[in-house]
Amino acid sequence: MSLGAYNVLAKGGPLASPFESSLSFSCDGTDDVLTLAASDQLITGTNVTVSMWFNIGDTSGGAERIFFNSRDGNATNLRFIVNADGTFTAGYKDSSSILSTSSTSAVDDDIWHHAVFTTTASAQVLYIDGEAVATTSNTFNNGASSTIATTIGAQPANNLYAEVKVDELAFFSSVLTASEVDALYNNGHPGSLLHHSTLLAHYRMGEGTL
Repeated sequence: MSLGAYNVLAKGGPLASPFESSLSFSCDGTDDVLTLAASDQLITGTNVTVSMWFNIGDTSGGAERIFFNSRDGNATNLRFIVNADGTFTAGYKDSSSILSTSSTSAVDDDIWHHAVFTTTASAQVLYIDGEAVATTSNTFNNGASSTIATTIGAQPANNLYAEVKVDELAFFSSVLTASEVDALYNNGHPGSLLHHSTLLAHYRMGEGTL
């Protein structure tokens, strides 16, 4: 499971000790992309949680695709987008169309935010900064490919690149509860995730594993 080459930069603000999270992956919006494991290694069923920290500026010029997990043929399985109005959308495909769960408040403010998306085969919750901001009852049938890589900062097949910073990306093979999500947010201080029995992968963006 290779991260590939990436740039790192300081993430300002107080951090919980002894766990530190001061580095992040920076995408320039032109050609930067972080290639992760194959799609079905990170999203393994229909009970899913994806957690990530991100920092993005004004998106009024157009939606930015910051996370993309693909099906065969590079079709959407699960994707995170910051829309032109600054709201956050988790989009996912059923058999025929793209469904979505979206926030109502903008997050394109050059401030670090924590997003968590949970889904079962028929119910979704989107959390921003520890708070549930949207729920839906859509179909999620997980058609992830075993050969197409998950990406951060781009939808490479369509040459769509985002200008965004991403950190502490994690995948779980379970639906985390609201209290577990609040613990992940930890008042804005990322912490160790090793105690989670359903953790599949935790990308620390340059800081190893703790």
